[in-house]
Amino acid sequence: MRACGLVNYRIGMIAQLLVGHGGLDKYRYKTELKIPKPTPGEVLIKVEACGINNTDLWTREGAYAADDDEQGGWQPLNFPKIQGADVVGVIAECGQGVDEKRIGELVLVNPTIYPPSGDECECKFIGSERDGGFASHCVVPARNAIMVPNTCVYTPYELASFACASQTAWHMIKRSRLQKGERVIITGASGGVGTSLVQMSKFVGAYVIAVCSSSKAKAVRDIGADFTIDRRTGESKKLLIEALKKHSAEMNGHKAADEKDPSSYHKADEKNPSPCHVDVVLDNVAGAMVIPLLEVIYT
Repeated sequence: MRACGLVNYRIGMIAQLLVGHGGLDKYRYKTELKIPKPTPGEVLIKVEACGINNTDLWTREGAYAADDDEQGGWQPLNFPKIQGADVVGVIAECGQGVDEKRIGELVLVNPTIYPPSGDECECKFIGSERDGGFASHCVVPARNAIMVPNTCVYTPYELASFACASQTAWHMIKRSRLQKGERVIITGASGGVGTSLVQMSKFVGAYVIAVCSSSKAKAVRDIGADFTIDRRTGESKKLLIEALKKHSAEMNGHKAADEKDPSSYHKADEKNPSPCHVDVVLDNVAGAMVIPLLEVIYT
C-alpha cells in the first residue's frame, strides 16, 4: 500500500492527447484537463508509469482501423484520445461498489476490458477504445487493476513493460495449445513478448528452444530457455536443422565433432523423437524466418 490523499479535482490533470491518425504531430500536450471520476465498479488511478509499445504506435498510425476502414479489425477511434495501455499506478479513488480499502494499492492494469458475455470480439482496449495512461490519472474497471504485492522487487517503470506483452504471449500459448513435454521454438525470445513466451512455456512444462541474438543468449537461458539458437541461423532451414541436430547430439553425450557422423545422433522413436522434431513454433518476428520455421515443423 502507498500513501494517497484525496483527489483534488480542481487542479486538473496532465495528458498527452491524440487528435487524429498520423505522425507525432497528432499529439497535443495538455495540463489542465478534467480528472475523470470513477463510475460504479471503477477506480481512479494516479499513474506512476506507462509503457510505450507497438500497439500505441500502430493505433496512432491507424493500422488497426481508420475512419470507416473495417479491414483493420478494430473499431475506428473517437478523437481526442489518451493512449497508453501499459499502466501502473496507485488507486486514488474508488467508484461505488468498490472496497475503499483498495485506495493506496499499487496496481498493474490489465489493458483488455471484456464484456459480460466474455466475447473477445467485443472487448475494449485501454489506450484505444478507452482512455489510457499517457496522463497523470486514468479510470479503469476495478477488476482490471491487479494489486502488486509488497514483495515485488520491480519498480513501476519496469512493471509498465509487462501487461500488453505478457497478454499477447498468453494468447499465443492458448491458441497454439502448447502442452507439457512438447518442444517449442520461440523467436524474438529476448524481447517483451519473447521473454514472456519463454517463461510461460516453461510454466506449461514445454522444452524451450529460443531464437535470439548471441549477445542475449545467456540472459534468455537464465529465464528458462533450455537451448538458444542465434537468430541469423533461424533464417535458414539448413542451418536451423544443423543447430537442432548438434544440440541433440550434445544432449546425448556426444561431442560437437561427432555432428558430421549421422550415427552419432539418436534414432527417432516414440520416447526419443527426431533431433529436428518440433511441435510448436511461437513466432513474433516473422520476416525471413517464417518459411524455415514452418518447414522445420513438417521435417
